[in-house]
Amino acid sequence: KMARVSPDDTSEWSTQDRTSLFFGVLATLFFTAMTTFQSPLQHLFLFLAFYEFTAAVFYICRNKFSHIIHFQYQAIALTVPLFLLGCSVYHTYNPTGVSAFLDAFHFRIIKHFIEKSSAVWSITLFIAWTLRLIHSHLVLVEINTEQRRGDPESRDLGPIKQVRVPLV
Repeated sequence: KMARVSPDDTSEWSTQDRTSLFFGVLATLFFTAMTTFQSPLQHLFLFLAFYEFTAAVFYICRNKFSHIIHFQYQAIALTVPLFLLGCSVYHTYNPTGVSAFLDAFHFRIIKHFIEKSSAVWSITLFIAWTLRLIHSHLVLVEINTEQRRGDPESRDLGPIKQVRVPLV
């Protein structure tokens, strides 16, 4: 269920719901914009825009299966912003090396993106996609916790605990 019931018995959208829809709409617009480039990947970007749109719409259902599939897709798709970020940073130090590498693998659209834009766009895309992935993970933890509390066999186990990883 998308709307939460507040203490005064009115429904309201939680911040988590707004954030999920914001990321979904942003990804849909991004892939729709990518379809405007003349590229062999044009149909793939159109499919991804449609997929992101349907994932944002299906978020309302809070279906665990669709969330898991979408989370796995986001984790795999993180390689694209990571690759763009690596190429953009490397392009600032060795533009001819990156151009030769991208030409060798026929990545013309990536080469065009890197040559025409600042590395800031690649960094922004990577950070946004990573934040989206973390947010999706937290949504999945919440859904699994709700499911666990609703199951008589696992209700006594309590909420799913997150392990803190020390960064230092």
